[in-house]
Amino acid sequence: MNKYDFYTTEIDVHYIQNSFDKVFFPTNGFMLKGSISRSLKTDIHISFYNSDLSNISGSTNNFSKLKLEFEKRFILNGNTTAIMGARTGLTFQGYEKDNDVSFSNYGVGAKYFLGGVALQPRNENFVFPGLYEGELLASQFMNLNLGLQVKTGISKVYITPHFNVASVGFHNFNDYLENVFRAKGKWEDSIETSFLLSSGATLSYNSLLGPVNLDLSWVDNINKVRFFIGIGFNLNRSN
Repeated sequence: MNKYDFYTTEIDVHYIQNSFDKVFFPTNGFMLKGSISRSLKTDIHISFYNSDLSNISGSTNNFSKLKLEFEKRFILNGNTTAIMGARTGLTFQGYEKDNDVSFSNYGVGAKYFLGGVALQPRNENFVFPGLYEGELLASQFMNLNLGLQVKTGISKVYITPHFNVASVGFHNFNDYLENVFRAKGKWEDSIETSFLLSSGATLSYNSLLGPVNLDLSWVDNINKVRFFIGIGFNLNRSN
C-alpha cells in the first residue's frame, strides 16, 4: 500500500474502576475496565503502489465492539505479589451492503493490536510480552495472564516472571466463537483462529523518570526469545 486512511465516528459507554494501592508496581487491589461502542460512520481510502490494483474508497460495514479488562493483585508474602489478569476484545460486524468496503479485509484501523510491554498502552493496544508492540492485529481475542512480582533486596528493583495465553481471531465473531477453544491456525499467518503463548520475566526499576523495564520472553510458533526495553513515562490519554 502507498497510503491507508481510516476514519471512524463511534459512540461508546465505558466503565473504569481502580483500587490499586500504587500507580506503578502495585501490591494490592484490582482494576476493571469495560466498554461497548458502536460505529456511526466510517470512511476508508487506500492507494496502492501497484498500478494493477484499483484504489479503494468508501465506507465499511458498521461494527460494534466489546472490550473488558481485569487485573487482580494480592500479597503472597512480604516481597512477592501475585498477579492474575484477563482481557478480551470482540468485534460484531453489521450487514455488508453491496457498495461497502469489507471491514474484515480493510478495517485495520479499528482492530486490536497485541504486543509490547508498555504499562499504559495506547487505545486498542494490549500488552503481550514476546511480541513487538502492535505486532499482531486481530478482530477478536481473549487473553489470560499470570505473574509474580518479586521485590528484590535492591531498593526499587523488581523481577516479574509471567505467563500469557490468548486465543485470537481474524474474521467475524461467529467464526471466532466456533473455534475459540479448538484453534488450529498459526497466529503469524493471521488467517485462522489461533492460540498464542508466551512466557518470560521482566526486570524493572522504579526510577524518577518512570519505570525502566527489561523483558526477556519466548513466544510460540516462531519459537523465538525476544528482548525488550521500556524507559520512562508514556504520554497517553487519561483514564
